[in-house]
Amino acid sequence: MLLCLTASHRDTDFTTLGHLSALSGSEVASGVSGVPGVRGAVVLSTCNRFELYLELEEHHRDTATEGVRQALTERLGDSVLHELSQADAAEHLFAVTSGLESVVIGEGEIAGQVRRALTEAQKHQRTSPELERLFQKAIQTQRAVKSRTGLGAARPSLVRLGLDLASYHVPDWASVPVLLIGTGRYATTSLAALRDRGVTQVEVWSPSGRGADFAARHQVTLVSHGGLAAATARARVILTCTTSERTVIDAEVLRAGRPDGVASVARSEDAACPVGTDASPVTVLIDLGLPRNINPDVASVSGIALLDLEAIKLHAPLEHLAASEDAREVVREAAAAFAQAGLEGQLASADDLAA
Repeated sequence: MLLCLTASHRDTDFTTLGHLSALSGSEVASGVSGVPGVRGAVVLSTCNRFELYLELEEHHRDTATEGVRQALTERLGDSVLHELSQADAAEHLFAVTSGLESVVIGEGEIAGQVRRALTEAQKHQRTSPELERLFQKAIQTQRAVKSRTGLGAARPSLVRLGLDLASYHVPDWASVPVLLIGTGRYATTSLAALRDRGVTQVEVWSPSGRGADFAARHQVTLVSHGGLAAATARARVILTCTTSERTVIDAEVLRAGRPDGVASVARSEDAACPVGTDASPVTVLIDLGLPRNINPDVASVSGIALLDLEAIKLHAPLEHLAASEDAREVVREAAAAFAQAGLEGQLASADDLAA
């Protein structure tokens, strides 16, 4: 039996998602894998969702499900995870992998995150034959959606949407100094999106101290570990995308770098609206981290516009209805085929046992 336990931006606030994303996916998977009746476990944790996919032994599914709930309660407290089983779990994963459940419908990063979730479970030998089949089919479905529909043709992403919104304050990206905080995969994606817009002045700072290698590989300027405050004062755009469990920028850091401040103020909910003048430019902070990388108290500092995940979600474009419906039909067909293949496999196994 397949079981999916899920919390995402569609049904859970970003504060709660931040707490979930701070959990070690490996530890969660390890904890539930030890529950009697659990054959395999895969954790999918991104900036917009936390999901646990399980295969349970059919004859012990009730006791296994209860054991999983207890194990999760020990780690999460009162669970905010919603349950989907069997065909619903499969269709959900296929839709997630195809970008249909993302903040920006059709974004392409999620497919890579799904592949990495499976690889991580394989590395720790926590998968099962059915979970392997489920995730491989999800990846195949994403490719079918991409080839058979127009969804995702423009490769939208949270990074690019955040930069689109920041453009209200940035008339000429080529002349704007940018501070990038983070050195992981998302930082690489963010840097590519910045360069697509013509950005040439990029500094990078890493809370983990691993910025030197990133700076050398990508030919950007490294900020010393103690130089963060000064770097925030030099930047007109600050983009954060780290997995740090604590905020890395707050009002104190900004004020330390800019003691005189500037004249205008933008609240996060107004960050997509132009404020300020050429004489008093606004510094845009784009927080793509979850847990959040930027303390909301930065809004108290003059001349700061904060775009966090909640603000970006409010401005996410409506999905293209025709392409989205075509994509969902591909997903439904794939889920039906997956269920049919599973049924045929069960019947074949039963015949083998009878023989």
